Amino acid sequence: MDAPERSVLVVDDEPNLVLATKLALADAGWSVATAATGEEALEHLEQHRVDVMVLDLRLPGLDGLEVLRVVRDEHPEVRVLVMSAYGTVEAAVEALVLGASDFLRKPFSPGELVESVDDVFSRIGDGEAVRVQFARHVALARARLTERRARAALEHARRAVALDPLRPEGFNLLGAASELLNRRLDAQKMYRVALELQPSYRPASANLDRLVLRRGEGEMDVD
Repeated sequence: MDAPERSVLVVDDEPNLVLATKLALADAGWSVATAATGEEALEHLEQHRVDVMVLDLRLPGLDGLEVLRVVRDEHPEVRVLVMSAYGTVEAAVEALVLGASDFLRKPFSPGELVESVDDVFSRIGDGEAVRVQFARHVALARARLTERRARAALEHARRAVALDPLRPEGFNLLGAASELLNRRLDAQKMYRVALELQPSYRPASANLDRLVLRRGEGEMDVD
């Protein structure tokens, strides 16, 4: 028996982007459906099997975060790749905490889209692979921070959070990368999220204390 087609639902109200996204994913072997609103997307989920949803945060009517909440509660088997042209670290983290599997910033190339969707799909049912990838991205984020390559560190930290949003390490690294980019408020938020997940997590506590009480003096703790 042939394996069932991999199915993806693209949710966006920009016709040109939807067409380009649909063509790229279809060429990569995906069965593609589209929806222009959050309401249409949820209706589709009630009637069809979907492996991965590619979801824009800014939608008419029901916005992307509200759709994400419904998917998390009513369709937990669907993996969600969130995309937005208005993406900030804070928006990405909120989406990831709500259950998104990853975050893709517009504009992106067809290759980046296909790679991200394939990556999200590959995590389904493979806990050991997720753990290995999480550790890899944490290690790479730490290495990039040591090299003062903030944007590369931010990307690896973001991927670590996407793989496991319930562990504090990724959020602490997001905070450290944000500091290097002089985004102090974003950094404080990330350190606080890490501590909400694990109040005893020393690196985030030390970083938040240094940043808030000592006005950023001293070295960041990324271990």
